[in-house]
Amino acid sequence: MSTTRDIPSVRQSPNGAERILTIVQDLGPGGTQRSAENNAIAYHNAGRGSAVLARFKGGNRVERIRDAGVPVILPTTELGETDPSIIEQIAQWNPSVIQFHRQGHSEASCGTLLKAIANKLGYRVPTAELSHFGRCDRTDDRFYFDAHMQLSVACLKRYRNWARGLKPMPVSVTVPHMIDTDRFFPATDQEATNFRDEHGIPRDAFVYVRVGQPIPSKWTVGVVDAFAQVAAAQPNSYLVLVGLPDNVRAAAEKLDPEVRERIVLIDFLNGDPALRACYTASDLFVHTAKVGETFGLVLAESMACGTPCLTVSTPTRDNSQGSVVGHNDAGIVLANESILAHHMLQLSNDTSKLAKLAQRARPRVLERFHHDTVIPDALHVLDATARYAGDPATLSKEIQQRSHLMPNSSELSAPEQMIGKHPLKDRIVVAVKETPFIYQTFAAVKQRRIRRKREANSR
Repeated sequence: MSTTRDIPSVRQSPNGAERILTIVQDLGPGGTQRSAENNAIAYHNAGRGSAVLARFKGGNRVERIRDAGVPVILPTTELGETDPSIIEQIAQWNPSVIQFHRQGHSEASCGTLLKAIANKLGYRVPTAELSHFGRCDRTDDRFYFDAHMQLSVACLKRYRNWARGLKPMPVSVTVPHMIDTDRFFPATDQEATNFRDEHGIPRDAFVYVRVGQPIPSKWTVGVVDAFAQVAAAQPNSYLVLVGLPDNVRAAAEKLDPEVRERIVLIDFLNGDPALRACYTASDLFVHTAKVGETFGLVLAESMACGTPCLTVSTPTRDNSQGSVVGHNDAGIVLANESILAHHMLQLSNDTSKLAKLAQRARPRVLERFHHDTVIPDALHVLDATARYAGDPATLSKEIQQRSHLMPNSSELSAPEQMIGKHPLKDRIVVAVKETPFIYQTFAAVKQRRIRRKREANSR
């Protein structure tokens, strides 16, 4: 951990974010990595200097980023991103601002890296974190970060609640993920038909789909349980599950054979064309997740391909999925999984409503998550950070010129639009978790457990 005495003075950049260094843990699969790739390339295309540091390892995104003209710095030794040769490359590239993709809560290696860069340069580089989990770092490492970019209003609300009492109060804004609509768009009718034929799905079937990574916390078996109920009443329905974890696969395998044969299990779809065909061949994306979403890239990518979404709110965990989908706009938001099967069946039978949702799916993405909307907002935050780092009051005032980036308390407290109501126990949990003292205690206990586990593994 750092102390404020250890942190060199920041070097402001009067010309703004001329040279943006994107820092991300690696460049393999995942939403964080896709966001880093999209943003770094978009900054380059906007005429800014852009480079990427993959902290721990490269991945399949390295080639695409380099092909776009963006240099990528990779660790080559056991020292990782704090290897002096890596720090030397960063110093030579000379960033005017850093955008640091991280979880948001305390992660000692993040502070160590920024400290190594500052010590090499002799000054601290203005830094904006892009928080992928909306959590608050209350350690002294927070003084290395000038702005805190949250992915949704839900994340921003939680972050500000958890940051209460910090001095100075962190400058926090909301900037969503950018969706590359040049890579995600409706597939052709033939491509969609080929997908159905390849997986044995009748051309006249109603297809529900769920795409994700094989991480148990990012799924629930609720989608399988709901389909089992739907299948009994809808003989022409199919369910496609892509990237499912073992527990969801096991739940599907246990179903009656007549239902199981209408569930298509796909471990992995290689490349955007295959994903586009999958989304377009499907009628409704059905989303449940144990921990919810801090954004929900798969939802937005499905919508960009013209497929509407049905999602379940998760108020006690990450809960941005509703703001991505937009209740009664490009999809439907439900209060809990108990009513999922009913609304899956209801939407499939209400062709008029489903068509209206589908017609709004891609336009909603173009309006809210297109690079022409997101990147100017991100650059506005990065420009302000580069110019006014170390001066939170002026930085906040500058960012507020785009008022939608810093919603006020009444906007943050607006009730979530959805069908049904959250159970009372969930509302109580939300109130408790958003209390700073309780959150701080919880975070401290969790960090101690993580440290003890690492120490045990290193013995």
